Amino acid sequence: MMVHELLGPWKMPPSKTIAIDRLLRMDHGRQVFTVDLLERYAAKGRGVITCMAAGNDVIVIGTSKGWVIRHDFGVGDSNEIDLSAGRPGEQSIHRVFVDPGGSHCIATVVGPGGAETFYTHAKWTKPRVLSKLKGLVVNAVAWNRQQITEVSTKEVILGTENGQLHELAVDEKDKKEKYIKFLFELSELPEAFMGLQVLYIVLVHFSRFESLAVSISLFLLFSSRKLKLTFTIPINKINKY
Repeated sequence: MMVHELLGPWKMPPSKTIAIDRLLRMDHGRQVFTVDLLERYAAKGRGVITCMAAGNDVIVIGTSKGWVIRHDFGVGDSNEIDLSAGRPGEQSIHRVFVDPGGSHCIATVVGPGGAETFYTHAKWTKPRVLSKLKGLVVNAVAWNRQQITEVSTKEVILGTENGQLHELAVDEKDKKEKYIKFLFELSELPEAFMGLQVLYIVLVHFSRFESLAVSISLFLLFSSRKLKLTFTIPINKINKY
């Protein structure tokens, strides 16, 4: 089958069509992608893996026993951080997030005493608890890809299980967050945010800061850094647009 038969009325540049046609015609016996073993015992006996994030040759995993393990395949080493220390009962890492450069990490641990979220830097040996987020389960993180550096997160947006959006910034040298502030809440229909993305759009005469968010049932678009809600679309109606 040719690409134009698959795409129907949707048009694609001829050069891309030819390239995809060649892929479709490849011998089925040829392997396009390969999978190599990076780490056989990635959890290092600290429980089973519950979540994972990656960026710039760095893979960060969270475990069922409250440990965050950072594997840096660029330099060939790894380190472990126990986020369950000092917390009663069994602890599990709910989510881990790492920035595209592999320097900044945010992780949420949950247990009988509730949820706590931590920040750690690649150069740190101890994490820092983000006390203003205590009790909130972080489900999604959007990094500021245009401004983030190795030593500063700049503005980061976090989406929570109870439908809130918060912003924080951390500088590595300060060893703590510069600020954490509340931005938005799904007050009429409190439900979990499941994904976030920040876009900095540069056009000929102006630039725009847009944020995309997905909850369990909604797709939301925000404009400006203050997260002004532009529009909301129920996910079950997106195919109609």
